Amino acid sequence: MLCLFFKGSNIMQIRGALRSKISAASRRSALAVVALIIAITVVAAPTLSFSGHNGMTISFPVEGGVMSGVMFVPARTPAPVVVVLHTKGLAVEPADVKFAEALANEGFVAVAVNYLEGAGGKLWAPAIDERLSQVVDLLRGRPEVGGRPVGVVGFSLGAHGILVSALNPAVKAVVVYYGAYDPRKAKGKHFGPDVKLPIDVVAEVNAAVLMLHGALDNEVPVQIARDMEAALKNL
Repeated sequence: MLCLFFKGSNIMQIRGALRSKISAASRRSALAVVALIIAITVVAAPTLSFSGHNGMTISFPVEGGVMSGVMFVPARTPAPVVVVLHTKGLAVEPADVKFAEALANEGFVAVAVNYLEGAGGKLWAPAIDERLSQVVDLLRGRPEVGGRPVGVVGFSLGAHGILVSALNPAVKAVVVYYGAYDPRKAKGKHFGPDVKLPIDVVAEVNAAVLMLHGALDNEVPVQIARDMEAALKNL
C-alpha cells in the first residue's frame, strides 16, 4: 500500500492538477499505473488489434436495473481493465472520460461508469458496491478483457473502489484521489447499521492500494487519508 500527500496553497489547484492535467501520457495516468503494475500480471494470450481508442457508450445489466458508462479499448487486447469512478457529482464527467481514454492509451481497457444510477441519492448504499462488483464480473467476461485482472481508479466518492475490492477478489489494484474514506469522522455523518465505509473494510481488502491526497485539502482533511493509511498498514 502506498500513500502520497501533495503540498499546495489551494486545494482546488491541487484537485485541478490531479484531474485536469492529463494531456501528456506521462502525467495523465502515470501515478495510477504505478499501483496497477504492482498487482496486474498479464498472461500471454492471442491478441486482437483495434485501430483506435474511440469511446463507446455501454450499459451493464445489474441487479435492479442497468449501469451505464463510457468504455475505451486499447490497440491490443485482451488487456486488464480499469474501472473509473467519478466524484459525488452523481454522473460521469468529461474529466473522467478523458482519464479513461488516457488509460486506454497506456494499454488498459478502461470504463468510466455511472455507478450512482439507481441509488436514489444514497451515496453509500450497499447496493452500489454490489452492482459495481457485478460490473467487474461482466467486464472480465468480455472478449476485450478475457478474464484479466481488474483495477479501479476513483475520485473522492470514488473511494467506493475500496469497498468493491473487499467484495470482489478480481480487483487487484485500487487508486484513490482525495478519497472519502470516513465521512463519519470527516463530515460528522450518521449512517444506518447496514452501511459500510472504506475505513470499515480494511481487513477485507486484498488489492494493492495507492492513495493520493492534498496535504491542505479543506474538504476532506488529509488526516482522514492518514488514518486510512494507518489502518491498512496495521493489518
